[in-house]
Amino acid sequence: MEEESKELGPSLGRLLIGVSGLMILGSLWTRSAETIGSLTIGVTVGLANYFLIRQIVRRLLGLSTAGKGRLIITFALKFLILFAIIGLILLKTDVRPLPLLVGLSNIVVAVLLIALKDIFHA
Repeated sequence: MEEESKELGPSLGRLLIGVSGLMILGSLWTRSAETIGSLTIGVTVGLANYFLIRQIVRRLLGLSTAGKGRLIITFALKFLILFAIIGLILLKTDVRPLPLLVGLSNIVVAVLLIALKDIFHA
């Protein structure tokens, strides 16, 4: 079980980058600068969110009980900052909400692909 969890992090990160690239390439089919830009912003925020969460969780798992409180606060602040960034993007820029949401959901697609691979290769 430990071997699987060690493999999941890097494989999920690589798959997430691949899925994100395919999403951006797929958005080129629309030939709409607004759609491509909105999806690219969503993918970028989604990727940054995943890699920040990964770093925080790694630190959290390696700390003693005394240092975990600070990281939990860091984790909560990261989510508040994420919501603020998404809110500012929606309020202050001319992005399309649906492509932005699709871009943000790149992690869901990557996790689904890993689950499907495990189901069919079990």
